[in-house]
Amino acid sequence: MGKKRIYYFDILRAIACVLVILVHVSDLILSYENNNAYLTIAAVVEAISHISVPIFFMISGALFLDESRDISWDYIKKRTIKIIFLYLFWSFLYCIIHFYLVFLIAHKPLTYSPLYIVRNFLYGYGHLWFIKTLALLYLLVPIFRLWIKKVNIKYIEYLLLALIILTIAVPTITTIVSFYYPIVLEISSCFRIFNMDLIFVCMTYFILGWYLFNYDLNNKKIIYIISIISSIISVIMCYYLSIHSGFVILAPFNNDKCSIFMLSVSAFVFFKDFKYKKESKIIKTIVKYSFGIYLVHMFAMSFMKKTRFIFPFFFSNIYIEYLYIFIGTLLVSFITAFILNKIPVIKKIINL
Repeated sequence: MGKKRIYYFDILRAIACVLVILVHVSDLILSYENNNAYLTIAAVVEAISHISVPIFFMISGALFLDESRDISWDYIKKRTIKIIFLYLFWSFLYCIIHFYLVFLIAHKPLTYSPLYIVRNFLYGYGHLWFIKTLALLYLLVPIFRLWIKKVNIKYIEYLLLALIILTIAVPTITTIVSFYYPIVLEISSCFRIFNMDLIFVCMTYFILGWYLFNYDLNNKKIIYIISIISSIISVIMCYYLSIHSGFVILAPFNNDKCSIFMLSVSAFVFFKDFKYKKESKIIKTIVKYSFGIYLVHMFAMSFMKKTRFIFPFFFSNIYIEYLYIFIGTLLVSFITAFILNKIPVIKKIINL
């Protein structure tokens, strides 16, 4: 699949890589911090940083569905086998860390049944769902490439419209209505079989990436304005619902919500149209180790949290704590990915 690199894809990858860490640090602190002032800032961070995964899927779709790229079935098969291996390896590693080392350090007995541990291993640790879903989309690429072509653009636009309505508009409306009528959420949950709703959401972004890569949108200013307005509404909803319910509600920032969808589209279009004077070495470096950073960043974040007793000053203020854990996680993840990339055997299990 060799072809000249697309620079704005590198920028989007680098930004998405940083945003993934940003959102997970925010989630971590929200899990134990009950502070209304911080909730406001966290809501803004969540509203922006949740576009990271949609951007990753959009870039993958733009590249793998590109007609000008020669992508054979053998290439797809090897790629899929490798990503499944990566998923199983890292899921096993996170399982070992979570179920054994953490309990040994905390001096707590391991009370989970073997079946529970196996289920968690197969389901995957937190952020690894992305790899599992990407593997499934890779398997569907040969089917997509049969008809996702410029000659079929009218049919593709119809499909995208249907997918956007079903996977973005309907969940957004359902979430809003369910806060007033909880039974709506219970009814909608009945249709979530084997996480198929999540798979279709990711499929929407995957195909949308191809479309935005090949075609320019009209009225871009209106798209940007709608993105900003919908993001502000989501932040207000998050704050209002969290205050009134007594616990943090991040539903307005899920990947199947309008604000995240619009902001993801806006980011893709903005960086596609931006005029670049020269390419940044920093961007290229981040992109080179981005997948490794993604894989190890949850380890790094846990490590940074455990330094609370070594550097108590950085945990004396919630905002200093946030910056400390975020910057530390980014640096530790980068250094770890860099070192692992220098070891030939290990290099194969942190790169896609």
